[in-house]
Amino acid sequence: MSIMIVQMVKKLSLEEVIVELHKLSISEVKEQELMLSADLNKTLVVYGLIRTGKTYLLYQMALELMKKNLPIERLFYINFRDERLYG
Repeated sequence: MSIMIVQMVKKLSLEEVIVELHKLSISEVKEQELMLSADLNKTLVVYGLIRTGKTYLLYQMALELMKKNLPIERLFYINFRDERLYG
């Protein structure tokens, strides 16, 4: 029973994080030279050492996609270090 409750809390928290991104939008970032592929038919996973610019690279890509009229509701960014996702 307690496992089910924890899973429900995590699911709601993940939804909360996604909805917050959609409400707050994405802040402007300093443009980087490296650019990611904008192929919308593929899932993109960015990984690497901490503090190497992964988040800002994703924000930059998201802003570019939104300039091309992709609705923010189609974008998902999940930071698994977000305390709301801890169970």
